[in-house]
Amino acid sequence: MRAITDIKEMQHIALDVLIYLDKVCSKYGLKYFIVDGTLLGAVRHKGFIPWDDDIDVWMPRADYDRLADVIRQDGEKKYKFCTPQNTKKFIYPFGKLIDVRTGLLDDTSAKCEIGVHIDVFPYDGLPGDSEPEYRKFAKRCVYLAEQRYPAFTTWKQAKERTDKGHFYFAKWVMRKVIGGYNIVKIIDWYARKHANTYPRFICCLPAEYKYDQIMDASIADNLTELEFEGHKFKAPADYDTYLKKLYGDYMQLPPEENRQPHARKAWWK
Repeated sequence: MRAITDIKEMQHIALDVLIYLDKVCSKYGLKYFIVDGTLLGAVRHKGFIPWDDDIDVWMPRADYDRLADVIRQDGEKKYKFCTPQNTKKFIYPFGKLIDVRTGLLDDTSAKCEIGVHIDVFPYDGLPGDSEPEYRKFAKRCVYLAEQRYPAFTTWKQAKERTDKGHFYFAKWVMRKVIGGYNIVKIIDWYARKHANTYPRFICCLPAEYKYDQIMDASIADNLTELEFEGHKFKAPADYDTYLKKLYGDYMQLPPEENRQPHARKAWWK
């Protein structure tokens, strides 16, 4: 086992995973596109944000559900698509495409060992035809998603948060009784149950996104290719609207004190 401590090495491994995803999606007719900090990095840096090793993509729910089988069919043993449906004690309500030669622990008490990966988020159509309707539904999904991480915190961590009052502690107990893994299943079930096939708006409902991640469906319909670390990947053609909604003046660098990498441990097996 060898520790992976250099962010450049982490970025290189994650980039290879994205290259594979692009290849397998092209081969089997699946749709994906880069989002969040990955899209921002492509536009502002033509690659990774220097202090970030995350890669995020969105996929339509139907293609997301096919991805694990497609990767097995492709015969590539180096990668595995992990989801709550196919991986025991998986604490995330969305998928991670993992380099199985590596191990990784996020900064969480759940100790869910995965590997260096890219996050693959399924997006769904929001039900309803008006803003109040889809916001009401999205609010419920956001609330459910926010319960996930606290359900995996420890008794010690909960006691440290009692400065917020007994109400916080009572909510922690309730989440522990329900169980973090059950919350993950509830999030997935709720998102699937109400998905709209022909929506005006889309969102990645299982993630802890706020309302700024509710996008017009045309964002996913009209794609282009953007350069990222010397390679071309699918991205929203109207990336300007997307990035302004998330980040405002997205070409402006954040203060230096906010340029921090993720706190996690990774290694070669």
